[in-house]
Amino acid sequence: SLPSYTWAATAPSDWTGAVWTTGTETGQQFASGSNAVFDDTAQATQVGITSAVTAHDVTVSGQDYTFNLSGDGASLTANALNVTSDQLTIQGGAVTTGTLTVGEGAGITVGTDATLKVADAATAKALMMGTQVTNSGIFEIASNVTLDNAAEILKAGANILVAGSAVFKGD
Repeated sequence: SLPSYTWAATAPSDWTGAVWTTGTETGQQFASGSNAVFDDTAQATQVGITSAVTAHDVTVSGQDYTFNLSGDGASLTANALNVTSDQLTIQGGAVTTGTLTVGEGAGITVGTDATLKVADAATAKALMMGTQVTNSGIFEIASNVTLDNAAEILKAGANILVAGSAVFKGD
């Protein structure tokens, strides 16, 4: 199983800094492709992304915080983005994920200089079931968009839909 790194910064810090814990080990640098956890144990909620970062799963959980990801021209790519309770704000840069899960009471805000790109069929279904994303930037759904569900996906906050097979009647 992949190791999990928990954000443990005590002041606004960069993702690549030695601000993560793994089990009992503190002051660790994030290992590319690992799991990242942002929870109520953090003292700082400002997360700078100044280069291309890759994580397997990114989980934002807890009750108390809004975590803020920011970075001009930088990117975070993850297999899954799970915002289970806290809030996540993407202030700058690009976040690309295969799946997006937003729990009840949780939320995501996409700022004017930010992009959130999701490429999974289940996400479109979840959005139609009431998950709202506050969007001032770019929120793209790149899978499972049909002529029947496009309006609901737009209503849920997306502003770019990739709908090749829906338009061209492919499989």
